[in-house]
Amino acid sequence: MIRKLLFTLGLTSVTAALLVACQPASVPAPAPAPAPPPPQAAPLLAPDAFAIKMEPLGHWHVLKPKKLVYTVLDTATSQGKAGLKPVIQIARGGNPSVTVRSLENGQIKDEGQGIYTMEYTPADMVPHAFVFRFNVDGQEFVSAPVAAELARDGEEGIKVEAKGTSYVYQVRYNWVPGHAHASDKDKVKMVFEIMRGLQEGDKINWEQPFRNTFDLITDADHAEVMIKSADGAVDQEVHPVYKGKGIYEAERLFSVAEVGKEKIYDVRFSFTDPYNGAKVTHSEPYKLRISAAH
Repeated sequence: MIRKLLFTLGLTSVTAALLVACQPASVPAPAPAPAPPPPQAAPLLAPDAFAIKMEPLGHWHVLKPKKLVYTVLDTATSQGKAGLKPVIQIARGGNPSVTVRSLENGQIKDEGQGIYTMEYTPADMVPHAFVFRFNVDGQEFVSAPVAAELARDGEEGIKVEAKGTSYVYQVRYNWVPGHAHASDKDKVKMVFEIMRGLQEGDKINWEQPFRNTFDLITDADHAEVMIKSADGAVDQEVHPVYKGKGIYEAERLFSVAEVGKEKIYDVRFSFTDPYNGAKVTHSEPYKLRISAAH
């Protein structure tokens, strides 16, 4: 069509050829840009990239708080690894569930320089185990479990004079359940373990009374449990039952109406030792806190 138009206009063949040659050619579509290479995954850290250490727990009494202290070290630099978001898992003997405490929930504290702490109060006289775990770049690191054996709390150096001689006693206790709630059907067990030192008189170590050798008292006379509420509304004696191995138990119902929102009780265990006729009790009452019903 262009040739016909050119001849109609009287243009020379050379000019016509030049115009035909100058027609714009069809332009091919540009080739698609190559896709960027996939991001390189961070190299996996060695399983021993971090060392997790827990300070020894030592002697631990049930119902007494203790601070758990963990240190996380970068093994390549020997520097503490701060800024983690760890969790601590707590397993308790006889309980299939595992309790989890975390830094994000404010239960674990980052002390800096790779030190992480958590306060914990065991409520039950059962073995406990603790595991510390955290993630770095999506890779998980887990400590070895650390076991804790708990002992009953109580007074370890009760001094009693009888027949002209000094004697040392221990009266230990725990509550079952450890954190008790008011109930109109479920009783709370008050458990006591009583012991007499084999050392007598000047042979007793009063500076560290727990280092004396103790024997369980299996035949206490006139054992009594005295229970008084802090508000004075309750003042009651309960007779304990001997359960073996120096253990005496008393049970009581703490009703919903009696407890209300919460009530604190002073509990005292007393007995007469038939070995020497000594009347024994601890110097301070043991505190029993009963919370409102579930």
